[in-house]
Amino acid sequence: MSAVGPSRRAARQRRCPGPRLAAHIGNTAVEQALRHARLIVAAADVASRPPRGDGEETGALAARDRHMAQAVISLEEGTAGKVAVWAHNGHVCTDCYARDIAAMGQHLRDHYGERYYALGLLFGEGAFRARPGNSATRPPKKHTISAAGPRSVEAQLASATPQDHLIDLRAGRTEPAVAEWLESPQFMRSFGAGVPRVTYRFSMTSTVLMREYDGLAYVARSTPSVLVS
Repeated sequence: MSAVGPSRRAARQRRCPGPRLAAHIGNTAVEQALRHARLIVAAADVASRPPRGDGEETGALAARDRHMAQAVISLEEGTAGKVAVWAHNGHVCTDCYARDIAAMGQHLRDHYGERYYALGLLFGEGAFRARPGNSATRPPKKHTISAAGPRSVEAQLASATPQDHLIDLRAGRTEPAVAEWLESPQFMRSFGAGVPRVTYRFSMTSTVLMREYDGLAYVARSTPSVLVS
């Protein structure tokens, strides 16, 4: 008897019972179970890797965004209409984040081309909810923040239109003055799942808008998310 690797054996077991299961529970239930199984495999793959990789081995951060993109692609392929995905700007953008991690949006741009529209979300002032510090166990709390500095992307958008608005950056690429601004290094605020206690108010990240986004949505006042018990 020849040996069969675990991944090949799992794939064979996954394929074989499909028709028999479908006869009992239906094709829709089988497809849903397979989708759930793929998510479990993806989560295990991310959890088994070091954050940034080691040598040629892909790290957890890069694997996470690759799996996120694949989940979107799988969903889109099984959907008749368009798909909208809500994620952190760092995942939505079409470039890299954390210096060299290919974002989900970069994978989607590679797959869909211009059909993928990366819409960044910014706000002027208000509040948001995040975990304090780098703890993965402390519950998220409300963090308040005032308007960003005058040179930030947020402040520049607010100076042009203080109210909530959406700007299509693709259209601006044809205007020389706007294109120059889009191609210039800028700074914008970026808050993730966890933020430092006080210094988060001054936290900025660099961006080149033309390289990372197709549009920006600006919300003048942000309100924190509501926890679901």
